Amino acid sequence: MTAANSEQYTDIVSTDGSALRNPNGPMGWGWINHASGAHDAGGANNGTNQIGELCAVLEALRHHHDSARLLIESDSQYAINCSSTWIRGWKRNGWKNSQKKPVKNAAIIKAIDWETTNRPGTVSFKWVKGHAGNKFNEIVDGLAHGYSSAVEAGTKPGRMPLEGWQTLLDSPYRQGLTVPPEVLRQVATLKPGAATAPVRQPCAQQPSIQPARSSATGSAQLPARRAATLKRSTIARHWTQGGIMDDATRNEAKAAQDALKKEAGIAAARLVKPGMAVGLGTGSTVRYLVDELGRRHQEEGLDITGVTTSRRTTRQAESYGIRIVDIDDVGRLDLTIDGADQVDANFNGIKGGGAALLWEKIVAVNSDRYVWIVDRSKLCDEIGAFPLPIEVIPFGARHVVSRFRERGYEPVLRTGEDGTPIRTDENNYIVDLHLGHIDHPRELAQDLISTVGVVEHGLFLGMVDEVIVGNPGKPAVLVNPLKR
Repeated sequence: MTAANSEQYTDIVSTDGSALRNPNGPMGWGWINHASGAHDAGGANNGTNQIGELCAVLEALRHHHDSARLLIESDSQYAINCSSTWIRGWKRNGWKNSQKKPVKNAAIIKAIDWETTNRPGTVSFKWVKGHAGNKFNEIVDGLAHGYSSAVEAGTKPGRMPLEGWQTLLDSPYRQGLTVPPEVLRQVATLKPGAATAPVRQPCAQQPSIQPARSSATGSAQLPARRAATLKRSTIARHWTQGGIMDDATRNEAKAAQDALKKEAGIAAARLVKPGMAVGLGTGSTVRYLVDELGRRHQEEGLDITGVTTSRRTTRQAESYGIRIVDIDDVGRLDLTIDGADQVDANFNGIKGGGAALLWEKIVAVNSDRYVWIVDRSKLCDEIGAFPLPIEVIPFGARHVVSRFRERGYEPVLRTGEDGTPIRTDENNYIVDLHLGHIDHPRELAQDLISTVGVVEHGLFLGMVDEVIVGNPGKPAVLVNPLKR
């Protein structure tokens, strides 16, 4: 469900989830009402980004359970599809996917279904591009990330809807999960199958003097209708006194993460020597690498030949005067430095979040040395929580998506803010597979590349020689023992 005109809605709410190490790391969720400023956040010390995104939608629905027309904006196509498009088929199939396997995160999704079905007012969903200057998307990203950071630091307790706790306890992420004893008792009352029922009465049936409770830990929040009448000054105090990340703190956290990316980029730049042919990747961390190489070129006369993995990187490098040539104009590259969206302990990675995976893989396989630069949030025990990008040709793309759906891969065609498919530098489409986890990456890679219409996939398995990780004080260098 996508809204065409935001002006027709009474309430517009942004939602988001976050995970510091996805999966198996501190996670958070957050939502905010555009008009009133009412907001909430929570999280746990272990989980996934997808669980956080679904919890954010569920909590937003529970705080807006009235007759107003509600629009929920999210940068997660997974959360939107789980809450609207996919849920209809899952219900018909007895909460089984197209492969007859149980739907992942079903407890939360069933609760979302109950809320949307029983809500007096209509609810619609709209996808927005994340980290692209959308004010409210930036705010909820800060709320979710801030709570997950606070849980990791031990300054805030785990705070989730009951169905969120149930999902975590029924998942591989329960190992190391800290759950309040009262939550364990309450979750037990939801089983078996009780997640389809509400864990609280609809707002219309609650006494107006009682605060609504949004999580199993029982932290009281202002009812949504009452919160809408608060003055801006009161909202600002509630934001700060409630311990939720404000703009200054959010900016400080982002600046800290950017500082780690910059450290990793500068450390990787030291690997580049005069006369080298260097592959230059794509992404936020690589931008710092190119900035440093540009500085060295202009101030120290560093003379290198660059081959880039995207037109964005080409523009940045050429702005410093770095010579950029086509991959076919050079032989083997001495070194390629690129980013990654996820990296596991076996040096397997997912790439393609920036829609440059085809060029990135071509450059990588033609390099003598291949290095990734990442911040700590990209490290994980198992890849798959980050949506796996697949580059497909436009002709017959709908049929490719259908084949993926039949295999239970939960595909989503990546689109821009105007709803049209995003094009790669080779003018192809990107389909993101929302797998949650990948048990057998090499088998999956073979299945994907053998699918007619697929150009390339975003699984980079055992290819990287070293991973430079931004850490406070000094970047860490992880060496792939199989590539020594």
